[in-house]
Amino acid sequence: MLADQVEKSIINDGVRRSLSNKNMDITLSGCSGKTLVMSTRAHAISPAPAIYGYFSSGDPDHVLEYLILLPLAAGISSFLVYLDNTNPVTIKPNSDTYLMASKIWLNSTGKNPSNLGTTVSGGFDYTFTYQ
Repeated sequence: MLADQVEKSIINDGVRRSLSNKNMDITLSGCSGKTLVMSTRAHAISPAPAIYGYFSSGDPDHVLEYLILLPLAAGISSFLVYLDNTNPVTIKPNSDTYLMASKIWLNSTGKNPSNLGTTVSGGFDYTFTYQ
């Protein structure tokens, strides 16, 4: 998902902060005149709010988290993506081929990174339903 290296010394300060972000462009086709519903389920999720995903390996103390943001655009019901599959996002594309320029933010939770591995991994699945 994110391949950047993060310096551990900036993580352990007790403050949640953004460390990095990556583009995650999603192109939808055949959607002219349709309403789409996007639901997302992360493999490991923060208990509340469920907009933060955790890494399933390499980070047992949840020192790092990620957040998926959709563009603030007409036709998109929310820029926040809930990762527990409970609050789907409604999308009303304005063309037959529609590009959503989404981002994934990597955050530090401010916790002690002493158990943080040199490599972390995690993931999420998203589903689009055309209505």
